[in-house]
Amino acid sequence: MNKELDINFYKYIYDDVKHIKTEKELIFHYSNYGIKECRIPNKQYFYEKFNYYNYEKYIKRHNQLEGKSEEDAIHFFIYNDYIDPVFYKYIYPEIINYDYMQCRHHYFNYGIDQNRLRNYNHFLEIYENTIDIGRIKKIFNIEYDYVFAKFFLDNFNNVDFLYKEYYFYFLKKDYFNYSFYDMLNNNLLDNFDIFYKKYNKFNLEEYKINCELKFNYDIQYYLQYIRDKK
Repeated sequence: MNKELDINFYKYIYDDVKHIKTEKELIFHYSNYGIKECRIPNKQYFYEKFNYYNYEKYIKRHNQLEGKSEEDAIHFFIYNDYIDPVFYKYIYPEIINYDYMQCRHHYFNYGIDQNRLRNYNHFLEIYENTIDIGRIKKIFNIEYDYVFAKFFLDNFNNVDFLYKEYYFYFLKKDYFNYSFYDMLNNNLLDNFDIFYKKYNKFNLEEYKINCELKFNYDIQYYLQYIRDKK
């Protein structure tokens, strides 16, 4: 990765160095403080490090960034959408005793490469188009976002859950109380007749190509198509 300091980028991104006037002082700050604090030295490094970040998609999620530059969006990400230590420690209890800076170091050096979630917004980016979060929160009486995220990851991040979610849409029956074997015995896992009765023009392979989101399971494409049509 290119770690060479771009002083203009560095000064633009980090508010607490905007008052520094000389190049020498900025280099000193990055060398003595910035590296230890996991700061980003240049735009190329940012995109290499956070390779999941997509500028166009990111500004769509954050309307206040419309018309803003890439640097403005990166500044927003650093100050408003970076690691939430409360969320991070709750989701990953092996680091429960870490302080803020230790959490930041852990995510920067390990969590990114391990595809760990940095905060609740990051969780939503991945899962909100696949599950009905409000309904699940209500069913299981969950109030806090970070509690819900861990509950979901621990219990329902699997294909069994996705089928339960799918059949709720059509049969209007809560399948969360059904086991995988109940669903199998009732021929639910491979029965899409009710879907095709409603959406008889649907072509799964074509939709996979045209769908903006990419999923691991076919059932996720069915779910996404249902939401697209609502």
